[in-house]
Amino acid sequence: AERFNSSYVTSSAESAKTSSLKIKYAFSPPPHVLYETMLDTNRIRGATASDASMSSEVGGKFSMFSGSVEGENVKLEPFDAAAGKATIVWKWRFTAWQPGHFSTVTLEFTKKDDGSTDLELNQVGVPEEERERTEQGWKGLLFDRLKAMLGGSVMG
Repeated sequence: AERFNSSYVTSSAESAKTSSLKIKYAFSPPPHVLYETMLDTNRIRGATASDASMSSEVGGKFSMFSGSVEGENVKLEPFDAAAGKATIVWKWRFTAWQPGHFSTVTLEFTKKDDGSTDLELNQVGVPEEERERTEQGWKGLLFDRLKAMLGGSVMG
């Protein structure tokens, strides 16, 4: 049944319309620093200037932006020197989305020749009408701030 109130962003009939996004950033610190930062409550609080509660365990729950974002760690692969990368996979949602609707976020941290990091975010299952807000949130409210805090540049 469709929802006729304004508590959620979409009606259940519209919730099947999803999109994906890809964001790339370059950071000065090595991959293990970025990987650890994304799972560290105090570092995320510092970068976002809002409350957060992160977990570094698979199955652990997290929240960011004073509860506006919530999720769960699905897969955590710390930096592996042989592979040259680290990976985080999250079950992720804005709390304003339909109840129970989660997207999947994959963060890959790849070591560059100079020791710095290429970060690539891939997110699937984003409600179509929330794509732009979600992308702008990642860039403006998290990655740009982490870049200012840790050093790096936008790759486009």
